[in-house]
Amino acid sequence: MHYVKIAVLAALVAALSFLAPFNYACAGDSQTPLKRYKLATIAPKGVGWAVHYENLVLPVVRELAGDDFDVKVFWGGAMGDDEEILNKMRKGFLQGAGLSGQGATQACPAMSVVELPFLFDNYDEVDYVKEKMTPVFEALFRQNGFYLFAWCDQDFDIIISKGVSFTRLEDFKDVRFMTWYGPLEEKLLTNLGADLVPLDIPEIAPAAQTGKYEAAIGPAAFVLGAQMHNVVRNINPCKIRYSPSVDLLTNAAWDAVPQATKESYFKRREALMKKFNAKVREDNERSLQALYTYGMKKDEFSPSELRRIKAATRHIGTDLAGKLYSRALLDELLQHLEDYRAAHGEQ
Repeated sequence: MHYVKIAVLAALVAALSFLAPFNYACAGDSQTPLKRYKLATIAPKGVGWAVHYENLVLPVVRELAGDDFDVKVFWGGAMGDDEEILNKMRKGFLQGAGLSGQGATQACPAMSVVELPFLFDNYDEVDYVKEKMTPVFEALFRQNGFYLFAWCDQDFDIIISKGVSFTRLEDFKDVRFMTWYGPLEEKLLTNLGADLVPLDIPEIAPAAQTGKYEAAIGPAAFVLGAQMHNVVRNINPCKIRYSPSVDLLTNAAWDAVPQATKESYFKRREALMKKFNAKVREDNERSLQALYTYGMKKDEFSPSELRRIKAATRHIGTDLAGKLYSRALLDELLQHLEDYRAAHGEQ
């Protein structure tokens, strides 16, 4: 399990840092203060990203709520994986969580639309879509029983392998790819010709050592934080997929927050998230650069090969419309991207 916890710890700690500012009321009693607010994550305690919480978020937390609240964080998968954490939230045992991109789509399948392959070229496009569509996704999460407290970033995922060079579309054929992210990832890898090795979280670490799979898609921190230097040999840093991370509260927990506190949070949220996400993105870039210092081979697609690979995955968005998300949601997202690129040019 440690293998996967580290893979998303940057995103999860980023998410959790926004969950502390409030005292919540017990379910069914909006007047009774909940002194201990319980949230969970698979991220381990004491990671470097917690520094950003202490330096950026904690001062705002103290200003908004003082020092009279008690937040209990269950770190390191103590409450299980993302799926188990969500189940505990639905049962009322937990009030909130910081989740990976996989967990986000388990909570709200429609969130899969932002994870389509090669959808975004850069974080400027991501930020524009966040600005335009956060209220839309807030409503969708609400329908699934959760409030989207904060939309953070996991990273732009890259291709990692144990010795396979990915420079052509044909290089994917019959390569054993580990998959745990969900149906969208499975569709992506199938379209590229790869063989799927579906794994649950506890299986991933031993399977990497025994050679059950040869390659995977994930963030650079997946390799660096898990100390996989003796296993991973090749990386292709193409932005094959944007992965979000999210803070979620149960609807009941959010509804119990006093309106004045909500308004104070909304006034601070945009600026706070921009600062925090900037730090997380800097960490992600440093993680990628660190991989090269460990001697890992950098593979790249030529422009023509990248066009072929994008063509092989182009129809995934429409194929999954009506299954994971509505066609209207997909069309809205694509229109926002078209508008942004028309104003700023293709990058």
